[in-house]
Amino acid sequence: ALAAELKSFLARNHLTPGRHVEFQPGVLEGARIAAEAAQLKPRAVAVIAGAVDSALVVRELRKAGVREAVFAGPAAGRETFLARAGTAAEEVRFPWLEETPRPELPDYAAASAYDVTALVIRAIRRAGLNRARIRDAIQEMGGWDASGRKARPVRLGVIRGGRRRLLGAG
Repeated sequence: ALAAELKSFLARNHLTPGRHVEFQPGVLEGARIAAEAAQLKPRAVAVIAGAVDSALVVRELRKAGVREAVFAGPAAGRETFLARAGTAAEEVRFPWLEETPRPELPDYAAASAYDVTALVIRAIRRAGLNRARIRDAIQEMGGWDASGRKARPVRLGVIRGGRRRLLGAG
């Protein structure tokens, strides 16, 4: 689904990827991939992988001299990404997954767990301890698309000064 959404975005914006690389998690030749990317002289790079692999690719891209914009998947919102990418993470942009924006983003897994827990607690208070009623209460809270995903505008986060921040916020 993510690949289809990315292709659609690229087509709408008349962008053509210079290189598309897929790999098994943990079996990554980051230096080779980064060197190939640097030779293409990209205007931007998208890295969609887990936190560890994303950090490796971003580090290697920076070592290879790629200074252009790097867009990462939600894994860049993880503490693991930040710790492993280090200063190479500076200015990496990623989807801000936290429901309620705060000036600085906690680890996205922690933020997501907090948001989901709060949602379920509200539903239980509304519906009682009945699974079907809890599900219905969550649906009634609104904001779901036809496929059952939470529909909300996507915001971008950015790594600045070694910290995750909401792009455009102070």
